Amino acid sequence: MVVASPGNGVMAPDTATANAAMLDVRKQQVNTMQRSVSPVSARGTEYREERVTPRSPAGSVYSAQRAMSPGRTRFECDYDSNPTELYLAIQRKDWRGAEAVLDTEPHDASTWAPLPTIKALLDVHPEAAACKDDQGMLAIHLAFRNGASEQVVQLLLQTFPQSVNVEDRKGRTPMVLAKQSSHPNKDAYIAILQGGPAFYALSRANRGDSSVATTTVGGGRVAELEAELAKTQETSEVLVDHVNSLEAQLASRSDTERFLATKIATLMLSLRLSPLNLKRPVFPLPPKTLNSKRIMPLLRNATKIEKVKEYKVTNKDRFEFEEKIEKAEKDAASAQANVTALEATLQKKIESEKSLASQVSMLASQLASSANSTTEATSHYQVKCEELEGQNSKLRSQIAVLNGKLTTVASALDAMSAEQERIIEAAVKHEQTMATAIEAHKLIVATTAKQESLMEEAAKEREEIVAILMRQAEDSEKTVEDREKVLDMVKELEPMAEAATTERDAVVASVQKQREYMDFMMNGELQFLKKTVSEEENADVIEEKTQEMESKKEEFLTEETPVEESSPEEHIGDVEEAAAE
Repeated sequence: MVVASPGNGVMAPDTATANAAMLDVRKQQVNTMQRSVSPVSARGTEYREERVTPRSPAGSVYSAQRAMSPGRTRFECDYDSNPTELYLAIQRKDWRGAEAVLDTEPHDASTWAPLPTIKALLDVHPEAAACKDDQGMLAIHLAFRNGASEQVVQLLLQTFPQSVNVEDRKGRTPMVLAKQSSHPNKDAYIAILQGGPAFYALSRANRGDSSVATTTVGGGRVAELEAELAKTQETSEVLVDHVNSLEAQLASRSDTERFLATKIATLMLSLRLSPLNLKRPVFPLPPKTLNSKRIMPLLRNATKIEKVKEYKVTNKDRFEFEEKIEKAEKDAASAQANVTALEATLQKKIESEKSLASQVSMLASQLASSANSTTEATSHYQVKCEELEGQNSKLRSQIAVLNGKLTTVASALDAMSAEQERIIEAAVKHEQTMATAIEAHKLIVATTAKQESLMEEAAKEREEIVAILMRQAEDSEKTVEDREKVLDMVKELEPMAEAATTERDAVVASVQKQREYMDFMMNGELQFLKKTVSEEENADVIEEKTQEMESKKEEFLTEETPVEESSPEEHIGDVEEAAAE
């Protein structure tokens, strides 16, 4: 832009102002891009803290009691064609946005959630599957109660396998609710629950292994992307430094231009003050040399002063002015040469400034595109990092569970090793016992052989005994016959025995009488007779025999055993004893 001074033909450049304005604009763009690129980590942290909240507020409209009220109406929608704003907010992990949607449109909470949304929620917060509502029900209880799909039930069981055995406040397990359900998937629910917690724990462990592999691959990709982001930030810093250096160069050139413009204005003023300036041609200044806004007031003041001093000029002063004019002409010629050189230099600087401005605009566009790509990559990296952090948290919990299981397995292995040592000791003792048993078996075999021979001999003896017993049986039969005969004879002898007893009593009585009579005779009437020597010798013997007879008589009388009471067997025994004697 060139400004012409009226009435004097002076042309002044206004490029410094335009360049300064352009540099200010470029600087603002660079600073904006610098702010959008540099604080990536801090913004990511704030973004995560702003989006993720551990739980909803206590007064939220979608509390468990309200969401699971049986009297509420369910609204169905197609997630693939027309998803609700609540689902979209949850999918973006915009929890505050989801709360705002629930505050304005609470009926969206009654629609069915798609499987990817439930899976994402369980991946971010797996502890939700183990949380109970005010009725003591888990998510698996509510799934059976409200007729969820088989995939949702399997996903809940894989996240929290121990929920199979958890009871609500009424003591109902998920199996009880599944059997009480009237949903068409009732049989599928029962079949899924029959797998037990061990099956779903194993399925979860297998899924955890695949997530570990995915985490490893994703970690390598994240490292690459972080390295690329660091390179982009370094490039941005280099561009900012380059733009700052260009701005410094333009500022130094603007100072040079101001110095040249001031010097040219001083020369023009000195030419205007010369009294012969009307006769001498004014050196035309090249365009874009002076700034008219700065020189015009000076020129006007110089014109007024010149008109006042024209009338006071004397001859002496005129000569002095002529000398000064000559000197000024020389200075003007040298100044003209300097102006030409400065104009060429300024033209080169303007061209270089244009090239620098184009470079700055190109660098700014590159920096803007780089900032946009960096922002997109950063947001993608943040989402990926959040997913990896969730997976890492789940892996840590799985590792803690596995450590507990490994501790249990290690203790079990220690117990098994001790038990195996005891089994080995018992096996050694058993081998010794078996060796002793083999020896005892050999002895038993030998003893058995001897017993077999003895049994054969015993069999022979038994045969002989049987023959003897047969003969004894025959003899016993004969003995029975003889006994019967003896009994008959005893019966026949009983009257005779009674008569003999009577006769014996009579004989005993007569003998007693005779003895008394003999005693009477011997002691009475025959006492005068002298005893012979033999009688005196045998008197003691006779006395002893008499006493013996008296004792036997008394014993016989004391027995008082009638013959009628004796049995035939006694008589047979007496007969046999008599026969034996």
